[in-house]
Amino acid sequence: MCSKLGYSTVKTVKIYDPLLATMHYTFMLGIFVYIVVILVVKDLGYCAFEEPLGTARVSVQPPTVGTPSDPTFDPDDPGYEYAFVPADQLPYCRSYTGATAAAITQEECLYMGAIESVFPVTGGSPFFLTTRVRESNQTLVCRSPPGACEQTYAYACDASFEVNAKCDVKAKWPQGFAQRTYFIADVESFTLLVDHSVRAPQIGLASDSSEMSGQFEFCNGTTMTPQETDQGQSFFTVQSLLDGAKLEDGSCGLDLDTQSVMGPSARKSARYDGIVMSLEIEYYNTKPWSGPLGHDVVQYTMRTSVVNGTKSKVEDELWKDYPTKRVTRNRHGIKLIVVQSGNLGAFSFSALLTTLTGSLALLAVSTTGVDVLALYVLRRKDLYRAAKYDLVDEATLDREEEAHRKQTLIGGG
Repeated sequence: MCSKLGYSTVKTVKIYDPLLATMHYTFMLGIFVYIVVILVVKDLGYCAFEEPLGTARVSVQPPTVGTPSDPTFDPDDPGYEYAFVPADQLPYCRSYTGATAAAITQEECLYMGAIESVFPVTGGSPFFLTTRVRESNQTLVCRSPPGACEQTYAYACDASFEVNAKCDVKAKWPQGFAQRTYFIADVESFTLLVDHSVRAPQIGLASDSSEMSGQFEFCNGTTMTPQETDQGQSFFTVQSLLDGAKLEDGSCGLDLDTQSVMGPSARKSARYDGIVMSLEIEYYNTKPWSGPLGHDVVQYTMRTSVVNGTKSKVEDELWKDYPTKRVTRNRHGIKLIVVQSGNLGAFSFSALLTTLTGSLALLAVSTTGVDVLALYVLRRKDLYRAAKYDLVDEATLDREEEAHRKQTLIGGG
C-alpha cells in the first residue's frame, strides 16, 4: 500500500564539496558583516531611540540699529532706534518712487512695532505676523430686543463713527465707508527669535536652545548657522526664512510680492493674501557610524516650507467706546507653525540584544540559499538531491521491519 500522507523530518548531510562550502561560508560572512557593520555600527542598533517632546516660543523684533546678538541690546530700552527701509523704496507701497517695477499689489504702508504686528501676542505656535491690515470703523445699531435686527454693527462713513445711509459703497475712506487697507512696511527685515527646548523622558535626556547647536537648511541644500542672542537663542530675519522655504510645487524660496499661493487664478500678492509657513526643527544626538555625540549633547536642523492653496487670516477689534464704537481689523500675514521632530538615542543593552537576536536569524538564510543552488541550479544537483533526501515509503518500512524480525530470530536461535 502506498500512502500520500507523509512526514518530513530534518536530516543533516555533510557534503565535502569545495564549491558548496565556499558559497556557504561566503554567505555567512556577508550576513555577519551586515549584522555587525550595518545594523549595529552604522544604524546604531545598540541604541534605544525616542521621539522628543518639545516646546517653542517665538517672538518678533522690528529692525533696529542694534542686533539681538549684542549683549547690550535691550528691545525694552526706550532709547533704541528703528532701522526701517523708507517706504518710498518699497515696491509694494503706494509712495514707492524707485526705478524698478512696482509690485503687483500696492497699498498704503504703515510702520508697526512688535506688539502691533503680532496677533495674538502669545509667542506660541502658531505664530502670526501681520503683512496686511484692513481697518473698519463700526457703530452699534441694534442689539437688544424687542424686534429683529438686520445687523448689529454698521460700517461708519467718512473716517468717523457716524452711520450714514448715503455712504458710497464703492468708494474708499475718506469718501465712503470708514475703512482702509495698508501693508506693514518692511516686514521682511523683522527678526524672529525662536526659543525652543526638547526632552526625551524615557532615555533621561533634556536640553534647551541655550545648550544646543544647530543650523538652518535652505531648500536648495545649503546651510547657515543661525545667529544667537547672548543667551543662546536662535534668531532669523523673516527674509531668510522666506528665502529658504520649500514650496509644494518643488520651487525654492518665496517673494511676498509674487503671485499669491492661492493658485494660478489669484489676483493679489502673497503679501496681500497671507501665507502659512511651517518651521520644522529636527533634533538628533547621534550620527551613523560615530554613535552618540556626547553626554547630553543635542543638535538640530531647521527647515521652512510654505503650504500652497491657503490664505492666512485673523481678526481682532479695538474699542473706541464699548459697546457702541469699535475698530475691526482684518489681518492677513505669515502664520508660522513650529513642528518639532527627530529621534534622540542612548545606549541600551536591551536594544543591542534585540538587534542581535532578530538579526542572527538571517544566518539561516545562508544555508537555505546554498540548498536552493545545490538542489536546483548546480551541475551536480541530482547527486546533491539524492544525498539530501531519503524516501521511506510503507513498503520500505515493511521490508526493513521483516529483515529486522528475521535477524532477531536468527540471533535468538
